[in-house]
Amino acid sequence: MEANRSRCFGCNKRVGLLGFECRCGYVFCAGHRHAADHACSFDYASMDKARLASQNPVVAASKLENRL
Repeated sequence: MEANRSRCFGCNKRVGLLGFECRCGYVFCAGHRHAADHACSFDYASMDKARLASQNPVVAASKLENRL
């Protein structure tokens, strides 16, 4: 099923130039642009967790150098 890019997927309202494209692949009006407003199927939590894991490597000092 192909969605009309000029109408909101949630309420079928014409979006004009202000259509907000979500990461789930649909276009929404200003009232449905947030993920909670349109029951988004995109998993933002796992995307953020993977991004943080790749950008924040583990920093650990050598254990042998710190011994007396």
